[in-house]
Amino acid sequence: SKPMTADIGGVLANLAEMGERTSSELRSFGYVPAPGPVAEALGIEPGQRVQRSVRVRSVKGKPFSYLTAHVPEPIGATYSKDELASQPLLALL
Repeated sequence: SKPMTADIGGVLANLAEMGERTSSELRSFGYVPAPGPVAEALGIEPGQRVQRSVRVRSVKGKPFSYLTAHVPEPIGATYSKDELASQPLLALL
């Protein structure tokens, strides 16, 4: 079978548009040791520190998603909790 391909620019544009039409509330933020499955997915050593954030995204005041993100500490350290609370993660990355 043929591999799937996608234009990442189009995907990012759609995500940016969604960010403008919805709101996000940062519920939790901190640095924790990466659990095994998270470390494996990120290609890092288990227990290595990662930034863990939890956000609830809403449209017109109604929540529709609960998002937990894990980012390796060296990447997460490039932005602050306040920046993450006010900007989409993809924009910060």
